[in-house]
Amino acid sequence: MVFVLLTDRCQKLLWVVVVVLILVPKTFASSSVETLAEGKRLFGDVQFQKAQAEFDGVINSTVSSCTELAEAYLWRGYCRLKLELDTNWRTDLCMSKNLNPGYVPDSNVFPPIIVSAFSQCVTPANPERGLAGEYDTPGDARGVAVSGSYACVADGKSGLQIISISNPSSPNLVGLYNTLGYAYGVAISGSYAYVADGSSGLQIVSISSPASPTLVGSFDTPGLAYGVVVSGSYAYVADGSSGLQIISISNPVSPTLVGSFDTPGMAYGVAVSGSYAYVADGSSGLQIISISNPAFPTLVGGYNTPGDAWGVTVSGSYAYVADWNYGLQIINISNPVARTLAGSYDTPGYAYGVAVSGNHAYVADGPSGLQIIDISKPAAPTLAGSHDTRGEAVCAAVSGSYAYVADWSLGLRIIRVCVFE
Repeated sequence: MVFVLLTDRCQKLLWVVVVVLILVPKTFASSSVETLAEGKRLFGDVQFQKAQAEFDGVINSTVSSCTELAEAYLWRGYCRLKLELDTNWRTDLCMSKNLNPGYVPDSNVFPPIIVSAFSQCVTPANPERGLAGEYDTPGDARGVAVSGSYACVADGKSGLQIISISNPSSPNLVGLYNTLGYAYGVAISGSYAYVADGSSGLQIVSISSPASPTLVGSFDTPGLAYGVVVSGSYAYVADGSSGLQIISISNPVSPTLVGSFDTPGMAYGVAVSGSYAYVADGSSGLQIISISNPAFPTLVGGYNTPGDAWGVTVSGSYAYVADWNYGLQIINISNPVARTLAGSYDTPGYAYGVAVSGNHAYVADGPSGLQIIDISKPAAPTLAGSHDTRGEAVCAAVSGSYAYVADWSLGLRIIRVCVFE
């Protein structure tokens, strides 16, 4: 029995039952993948298919930046080439280019064959981002919120589902609470999950022990609670035909109505920034409501979007509206009294929800899955990438390098979006 000595990136010692000795120079070293010690160990497994699957799990749990991810796949391709285990080593190189389109391998770090092959990779203009993991909830996943190592899913008739995402490649159910109504939306604040529960209004569930969530309090709103956001001591509920409901949650055991505003349309979604609540109001577009005095909310103005406003989020001076068959609408709200359209992007599907992180908007686009829009220039947003979730993407949340998508009948989908730095 002899050993094969490979580069530090592949495996220092590999015992095989053939009499071969391969020497690979150690001049190629990159600090970014040195954190993948376990990944390097797995390359010693001659059952490469198993090793590859396990390595993907290691990448999901240890890589912390887009560059590390790209380089991890480059080194995996190099290991494939040197071990001569299959002919798909170029696939990994092209995957690196997809995962981080702006990345170029350092010729002082990587072997010439890798640098050359990488430069020849042909990738789509808008490459799909990879599916990291999935969990098929028992109901219809309509909303999702993320906090720490957990994703809370508003799962329709199956209420609140609490899913561990500590390992995104293998999410698993931790606990659940079967609400009385139909869970459309969810927000997390502290140790509580606030569920927009349709005809049962607002449900407040303690998640201090995720394995044993318990109902703490509730408030039966007059309409159908579709969406909820929490800011300070208040929960703001998008209550369908009853508009915006403002509920004091200073005592979660006994939430009370503080004020309300009956918007002209159907309130499906809500976001809060400063002294204003921004309501996605169906056919009435975006409604901006002053909440400086929560007991007496007043209408500041609105913007009549071309479609039906289903979801809204606010970042900086802009409100981003998921506008059904008109995609993403970007409204300048630097002056809420005189709001103007900054730009728009017509997604291919039906925009239900939107989340913003950095210079990108993540649109839950119904049958067209997750659409990633570059909003660095609000007047001219462009498509940066997409992922076909295979279900009906209705809500998206972004945390770190992942987007969490409520995909209706297919439950929770976790998409790697570590592509922009």
